Amino acid sequence: MNGSIGTICQVYNVMKILKNDNNHEPLSSFGKILWDDGIEREISLDIINALRHAYAMTIHKSQGSQFKQVIIVLDKAPNIDRTMCYTAITRAVEKVYLVGPLNILSQALTHESASKRNVDLGHKVKALLIQAMADSPLAADR
Repeated sequence: MNGSIGTICQVYNVMKILKNDNNHEPLSSFGKILWDDGIEREISLDIINALRHAYAMTIHKSQGSQFKQVIIVLDKAPNIDRTMCYTAITRAVEKVYLVGPLNILSQALTHESASKRNVDLGHKVKALLIQAMADSPLAADR
């Protein structure tokens, strides 16, 4: 399904012909994929033809996952708040890149619904931004 995430868990050295319970035609399989719904499925030509790399995904879809590097596109949205920023930022294991106007991040961190959850994200992001600006080669030009 669109938006599903899967991990190839088995690759057959030779394509297998399997019995197909849905119709009388046999199913050709190249291996197995473990999908994010917890079900392992055979990799058929139909699945291979439908697969697409996920170069981007929603913050909601990324919950529970971690990635070496995360790029967060800052864009005005009615639901962006501190909790969404916290979820996005904490998906990264090593680096986070913020792309877009920093005033959107500032507004998100002070958004009214964000005051219901205290994660100290605003102070942490502000400290990191100050440090990044001080380390920037452009800092000498200021």
